[in-house]
Amino acid sequence: MIGGGLTSVNYQNVNFDISPNADNTYSLGTAAYSWKNLFVDTLITVAAATMTGNLDMSDNSIQNVDSIFGNSTNEPVRIGDAGDTGHSLTSEDDLHATGKLEVDGAAYFDGTIDTGGKLTAGANEIEGSAFDIDGGDISAVTISGGLTWSAAQDLGSQALTNVNIDSGTVDAITSLTVANNVDIGNYDIRALSGTFDGLTSGRVVFASTSGVLSDDSDFTFSTDTLTVTKIGAFQAAGAIDFDNQNMTNVDIDSGDITNVTISGGLTWSAAQDLGSQALTNVNFDGGTVDGATITDPGINGTATTTGLTMPAFAMSGELTVPDGADGDPSINFSSNTATGLYYVGPSSTGVEANLKVDASISIGPINPSGTQGFLQFWPSGGLKTTGNDNEYYDLQAYDVDGATFTSVMRVQNANEVEIGFFGATPAPQQTGVAVNAAGIHAALVNLGLITA
Repeated sequence: MIGGGLTSVNYQNVNFDISPNADNTYSLGTAAYSWKNLFVDTLITVAAATMTGNLDMSDNSIQNVDSIFGNSTNEPVRIGDAGDTGHSLTSEDDLHATGKLEVDGAAYFDGTIDTGGKLTAGANEIEGSAFDIDGGDISAVTISGGLTWSAAQDLGSQALTNVNIDSGTVDAITSLTVANNVDIGNYDIRALSGTFDGLTSGRVVFASTSGVLSDDSDFTFSTDTLTVTKIGAFQAAGAIDFDNQNMTNVDIDSGDITNVTISGGLTWSAAQDLGSQALTNVNFDGGTVDGATITDPGINGTATTTGLTMPAFAMSGELTVPDGADGDPSINFSSNTATGLYYVGPSSTGVEANLKVDASISIGPINPSGTQGFLQFWPSGGLKTTGNDNEYYDLQAYDVDGATFTSVMRVQNANEVEIGFFGATPAPQQTGVAVNAAGIHAALVNLGLITA
């Protein structure tokens, strides 16, 4: 034990412990006379130590340190020998590294980290479940994971490039410029209005290939008028008012046309089936009416024509012709004078033609006196044969019983003109008749006027 007034001692090869005789009282060396080297193999235990110089560990470790703190003048703990560089640390609990600080494990910071410069992480990641950057400048950063923002972000009108927004809402923006096509998928775009530079004012917008909005000069709208050059097949759900406009090249295949006034001509390229409907006030100026059944026909007014060709036809009813005025025929037929009826009526001309009837002509009981029928020939008229051999006309009358017809007079062409009465064989004109009873009797018998 060393103590008391002992100021020096010379021990070599000591084989016992050396300790002071009082705690925290004696020193080893002085400020003027300090020990040069202290060699300790295992452990130095110091209850409290103040160092006025540097501690050189000669590349050895300091282990099991409880705490290191600065001096009492609020100087931080400094690591590095580059000198006391400028800093803003003001507490003995602060740590000042004049060089680089490398942490191989995790570093935990309970307070704010003020870098005073750039924070370079190299290829290492900066992670945190509640990582909070309150200010400064973040540039040339690659964010490979997701960012979750708990509050609105003000980008200060700075540009965002190569942005991929997969969800969320973009609202209250004042300008959006797109440099390429944008596909929003199976979703809707809603706006009060839209302006498309590729469209032309006044044209109606429609969807073309792949849904692209397009327009065409043949499809326009102005004020209250829709103008379309061509319209395909369509079905109208209501009445269409054409406002007296023309319809040209119209093909109506079905439906009902009523209350229509046709002021121009109609040209039909095929036969028309009117379905037994009535046509009134019809004016046929040309063409052919065939295969028709005409019931109760009536012609009012004056019918004029320059020519009417009628084929053979059968008439099962009556043909009634009203009386004509004096000098004006009731019925007028104009045809070839050699083959048909040329003129019938109260006139003095045009009676040279023939009336050819295969059956009979019946004269009704209407005449000027109203008692009997009659057949009247005007001057220069008469009944004529064509002049061919053995042609004749026979004037017949019913017998008194009305059972059979009896020939009254027969005019015939043979070798010459012949005539016979009351069924007698027609004979030529009786010539060279003796003017006596026998001659006259023979001539009358030949003609059939008397019997033998």
